Amino acid sequence: MDYQIAKASNVSSTTARPIVLAPNAILQPPLSRLGKGPGLLVVVPAEYKASNERKTLDPEPCQKWAEEGYIVVEVKVGADELSSTSIWNAQDV
Repeated sequence: MDYQIAKASNVSSTTARPIVLAPNAILQPPLSRLGKGPGLLVVVPAEYKASNERKTLDPEPCQKWAEEGYIVVEVKVGADELSSTSIWNAQDV
């Protein structure tokens, strides 16, 4: 199912802000001009550092795929959570 930014909204699809689903999960609407696209789940380590702390020109994984037209849900997972079902609590939101 495609997510589409409401036309009545004043938010441009190229500047849509992430939506916090849970303390360890965010949803980023597509940042393309089309404003809709397929879903993508990105799992990153809880210890992952943002680019402002790293020396790189690459965008964050969530932003990179949203710019390509995907609806991205980024879930941060700690090593102790890999074997439990707690990482899937965001689905109840």
